[in-house]
Amino acid sequence: MCNKVSGFTKKRVTRIFPYALLIICVLATTGPFIWMLASSFKHARDISTLVPNLLPVDKVTGKIYVPTMENYEQAIEYLDFGRMFLNSFLITSIITILNVLFNSMAAFAFARIPFRGKNPVFYVMLASLMLPYPAVLVPTFYIIKVMGMLNSYQGLIAPNIASVAAMFLMRQFFRTLPHEIDEAAQIDGCSYFRIYWNIALPMSTPILATSAIFTFIWHWNNYIWPLVIINSTKFYTIPLGLGLFVSGPAELKKHMMIAGAVLAVIPVLIVFLIFQRYIVKGFVTSGIKG
Repeated sequence: MCNKVSGFTKKRVTRIFPYALLIICVLATTGPFIWMLASSFKHARDISTLVPNLLPVDKVTGKIYVPTMENYEQAIEYLDFGRMFLNSFLITSIITILNVLFNSMAAFAFARIPFRGKNPVFYVMLASLMLPYPAVLVPTFYIIKVMGMLNSYQGLIAPNIASVAAMFLMRQFFRTLPHEIDEAAQIDGCSYFRIYWNIALPMSTPILATSAIFTFIWHWNNYIWPLVIINSTKFYTIPLGLGLFVSGPAELKKHMMIAGAVLAVIPVLIVFLIFQRYIVKGFVTSGIKG
């Protein structure tokens, strides 16, 4: 009897443990965001407390009060948030569209078009992923400076219109498409560009959407490159604007910084929630064939 009870207990523990681990991971991942969201509706003096509290509790009286929107109003006014949001949206949208277009063109060529030196060129491009970002940052800055693109939208966009990592994923996806499609299209007189534009792209929605999502999220949050080439607030993006809260006495601006961070996260969450179903599908299908 004892053995049966012991076996039953072990079985229950074995079944419960993975779920408990997942719950811990979820709390560790979402906890900071939930705290940030809750704190954005508190008065500045009530954000830093010895014991974190999700409710808006007055630090002095200990009473719960109505959540306030003052932090958001002050952050928007302090940052000129409308201009920075427009800059971020414009720059990120253009980069995302050009990334999907140019990466898919290169991926289709490497996957479907035979040409001399294709594999060596592809492997050299793939090897460039091993270069650390600072090693690429300095020469890229010098080129942009020589071309007169500092403090401009062109300087923010031009170095980011292609991605080797995204191109690699798209190439893997294009290689899964049946070659009979190309042969049938060529018999009908289609050029490689028409095969790419009219056949391959419509069949590649999952990987295109996946690439677009990650490109949008990455460049929406990009801080280093704009920081390097921009010194005029006219071209500031949201991450650069949030960096202004760090300068000076940070304790006086923490409530605005938290509210600004929440506003900065909202577009990313919207894009991710709308297109998340494509992410898993895109990664699965891009890895079917090597």
